[in-house]
Amino acid sequence: MIKKVSDSHYEFYLVDLNRMAFHDSLTLQQRMFNLRRLTPKLDMVSIIADEYAKLSGENSEKLFKMLWEATSAFQKKFHRKKRFKKKFKLKSS
Repeated sequence: MIKKVSDSHYEFYLVDLNRMAFHDSLTLQQRMFNLRRLTPKLDMVSIIADEYAKLSGENSEKLFKMLWEATSAFQKKFHRKKRFKKKFKLKSS
């Protein structure tokens, strides 16, 4: 999307509707699960959880724990898959 702000200034947005899903209501667990791919960095996950807590009124420690567990599980699965693909690629060459 391109939004004209002024004669010489435009704002650009990337919208991927193929991956977008709209839900009426998500549980807290589902919302944290959706954020798991943002970053593998502990300090960034902490900031995200803290800011989310401020906006939602939830406990920031609880959100951090949920988000860090989801992020860690995602990273573990991601790297395991990457190692598997690398081994498979070496064997088939």
